[in-house]
Amino acid sequence: MEKTKKVLCISSLDTSGISGTAADVRAISALSVHAMPVVVNYVIETQDAVVEVFPIPLETIEKGIKTCLSEEPDAVKLGLIGRADVAERVCALLPQDIPVIADPVFLASSGQMFADTRYIDAFISRIAQRATLVTPNIAEAEMLLGTKINTQDDAKIACLELHRRMGCSVLLKGGHLNATDYLAHERKIYEFHGEHIPLELRSMGCNLAALISGYIALGYRVVDAVRESKMRISEALRKPAFMGTKYIPDLVHVLHVNAQRWETYTGLQGKITEFLSTLRNEHIPEVGINIGYAIPGATTKEDVCAIDGRIVKTTVGPSVLPIVKFGAGDHIPRIILTVMRFDAQKRCAMNMRYNPEMVEKAKKLGYVVGTFTRDAEREKHRDGTMEWGTETVIRGLGCVPDMIFDLGDVGKEPMIRLIAENPEQLLAKLKKLVS
Repeated sequence: MEKTKKVLCISSLDTSGISGTAADVRAISALSVHAMPVVVNYVIETQDAVVEVFPIPLETIEKGIKTCLSEEPDAVKLGLIGRADVAERVCALLPQDIPVIADPVFLASSGQMFADTRYIDAFISRIAQRATLVTPNIAEAEMLLGTKINTQDDAKIACLELHRRMGCSVLLKGGHLNATDYLAHERKIYEFHGEHIPLELRSMGCNLAALISGYIALGYRVVDAVRESKMRISEALRKPAFMGTKYIPDLVHVLHVNAQRWETYTGLQGKITEFLSTLRNEHIPEVGINIGYAIPGATTKEDVCAIDGRIVKTTVGPSVLPIVKFGAGDHIPRIILTVMRFDAQKRCAMNMRYNPEMVEKAKKLGYVVGTFTRDAEREKHRDGTMEWGTETVIRGLGCVPDMIFDLGDVGKEPMIRLIAENPEQLLAKLKKLVS
């Protein structure tokens, strides 16, 4: 069995749990890398302000580092240290062959300084000289250089100058200026663009540096580690966690969503062959059949996995390219999203050719059946008939039915839609209808 990669995290633990050691562990664990924390300071703080900082004794820190090093970590991530004596001791203890990602953390998000001039000097003369990569934000880069950074051109110049002075790679995080980060690596400058998020964000830099350290532990090169980490952060910011007054990137939620997408994809893909063997040409409308299955909590078409194309009639029976993907299809995903507004458990649907005998059979089987008339609101809902028709039926019945049908309109084929919780349940309903 392959040994799990490990990152030694030397940072501070804060009571908010938003940044520092807690954030390091969350971010690194999201990559299936093991985090080994050594705490330098215990920081009493809320989401909005630092209350007090309690330094951990140097002897305790040293013992923790030595113990973790005996486990042979694959990378080191340095966060809030803020103490010159600790900086000196850390650099003396770390082996020369282990990559070090150093996040300066000179001041809190609320503006309180964590570092005095002695620590900033120690960061430049000791930590930066030992680091593989340092990750200052704009304010920290200004402290390191003693100059102001006002524009993107200033940021590029500052990044290259820090790279020249320190001798290590430098990632200048531009969130305080714009959404672009600059990486100076091997005397080249790289740009990593991100989307500006108009929210009160915390722990962005901490999470980014922690992710980079995780990717470095996994064997990624610096440029690739930064690129992958930026992508992870951007993905996590699509649905950030709201902590009460501030937002943070929710990297664990991203893992959960990815797992849900995989389960949804395999759940539908694994049943396509059985759907094809159950259906006959007489069940297929002229426009073909599509089947869709949404992730829990779906809100957009991209959250719905559907057949990429349609099940169509052939001389040997129903046929389709056996490919499903997220974002495919149109009508069925829209129906599913509408249904889920009323019943979040009903995440699967398909369309079929209308047959009055099949509608009657559904009623005899005890299926809840509803219908709507397309021309009733044709002009008003020209671009949203599927949503309007589905919602009209649900509101009229007071529940989500098993079947919704309509008798068509000018240029519109009559159609049946079957609704279920998942592909297995949908297939069971279909088999009863066509048997």
